[in-house]
Amino acid sequence: MKNPLFVFITSITLFLSSGCADRSLAKTALDSLSEAAEAAEAAQIQNKDSYFKVLTYNTWLLKIKNFDLSRHTQERLEKIPQALYQTGAHLIALQEVWDPQVRSYLIDEMKKKSNGNYQYHRFLNYDREKKTKGHYGVFASNGLLLISQYPIKKTNLDSQLAFSQYTRKDEAFVTKGAIHIEVNVPQIGTIDVYNTHLGALTVNKDKKQEYSYIADELAAHKNQMGELFNFIEKTNLHKTTLLIGDFNMDPFLMTKSGLDQNKKSKLSELSEKNGFKNTLLDFNQTNFRKKFSWSNKNPFIYTGALPHSPDETIDHIYLRDKKDCLVVHDAQIILDEKVELNKAKEKLPLSDHYGVMTTFENNCENN
Repeated sequence: MKNPLFVFITSITLFLSSGCADRSLAKTALDSLSEAAEAAEAAQIQNKDSYFKVLTYNTWLLKIKNFDLSRHTQERLEKIPQALYQTGAHLIALQEVWDPQVRSYLIDEMKKKSNGNYQYHRFLNYDREKKTKGHYGVFASNGLLLISQYPIKKTNLDSQLAFSQYTRKDEAFVTKGAIHIEVNVPQIGTIDVYNTHLGALTVNKDKKQEYSYIADELAAHKNQMGELFNFIEKTNLHKTTLLIGDFNMDPFLMTKSGLDQNKKSKLSELSEKNGFKNTLLDFNQTNFRKKFSWSNKNPFIYTGALPHSPDETIDHIYLRDKKDCLVVHDAQIILDEKVELNKAKEKLPLSDHYGVMTTFENNCENN
């Protein structure tokens, strides 16, 4: 059966060819109808799409004004928007987007490459006269950025968190915390989304090849996790919640010999206690350790300042769904491909982290 709108447009076209109408007026009408048809088709395709794709990615864009603290930052920045766009993610949570100009570039490029599909975004610059309690480094931004194909509701100062303590000494110069937004997802409704970046931890490796944390850093990290989950409970509004970001901790416990798959980390304990499921771990129970978001296969790691750090997955997408609407259809580590960079001697990935993407199947249509 033909689309009635298509039939009508065809009739207008035939009418034009007969010379029986004012061609300029009819052409205008025809253009408008064509645009309407394209919009209707796009909406129809969107309605058929029962998947919701979410991506988290630490961009390692440590460029702040004239200071470039990461490697090949400008070249990587220019390639990251295309890589993000190609993932097809509906919601993208980014970390370490510190500089306002870098942030604006990413927002603008994502809009351009997607023909306006990524038209929604949210970040928070801390107003130093109205800031919430917490530790604030010398940089105003927390480096967190959310980009979405779906509408984001307005947020305010109550939708941000600054952790009260920092972990490593170099973390004293930055603000770590979280931002909370509400996203209106088609056929699912409004959901809560939290983008976070917890403090980094030093993992030492001694002559016996045994790993260990620094006790004070670990204690501060534990405190940050407590503040994060308290923040979620105070600001959570909806039955479906996503907690996304760089947690700087693996789901499994770090022991002297490395990660112990039989023991849960404090992150896993707290997330489960608060009703959250790790989507990557749940979907890949048997294959979880085959790829890592923080990997010694990444040249930025094994040639960088932390060459002895163990393989870990420290970037996560957590789901708490009291409606039982969202089912994990797929979850994987992505953005691990190496690309050509003009000033590099070898192909390199686009960050020192790899991305994590979860594809949710929408079972809410019949609920």
